[in-house]
Amino acid sequence: APASPPIEDAVTTGERLVTHADANDDLDARAHARLALADTWLSLGLLAPALALVHEADSFAPTSAAVLEHRVALLPRAARLREAAEATQTLARANPTTANLLATVRAWLRAEDITEAFRALNELHTRVPDDPQAAALRVSFARLRHGLGDAPPLLACLLECAAQARRRDDR
Repeated sequence: APASPPIEDAVTTGERLVTHADANDDLDARAHARLALADTWLSLGLLAPALALVHEADSFAPTSAAVLEHRVALLPRAARLREAAEATQTLARANPTTANLLATVRAWLRAEDITEAFRALNELHTRVPDDPQAAALRVSFARLRHGLGDAPPLLACLLECAAQARRRDDR
């Protein structure tokens, strides 16, 4: 008999891992088996089955960093930008690194929710007030908001950001 193509083998192996994980009560194992199979589907360029598996994994381990990272990566590809921003924000709150906090601001901007982007930007500034990327993003955001007409408070924000940047440069 001819050998199965490697792609079919990978999908079959992934499906077996899901079946095996489902036989146990370990919710993390069930979630991770689905994430592994989702990665296989993604490697084949098939977003819909991958996203369905990530959704299933989320039902088993909604606070898992791996599940959140998969949601953050896949939801924008499915044009589900608000859900992606929410997942990014959840990940950033669980692991508040500068990169995760910056990603949250950007995710809300992609979702076109300026109010949430501004909240995320304020949280970023509170947690890492001296970060140059955060300061640059604050300046850009202030310019954007200023260009939209909300001048007095945002001009003050822009001037404060510029002053903070100058103080950092003087160190």
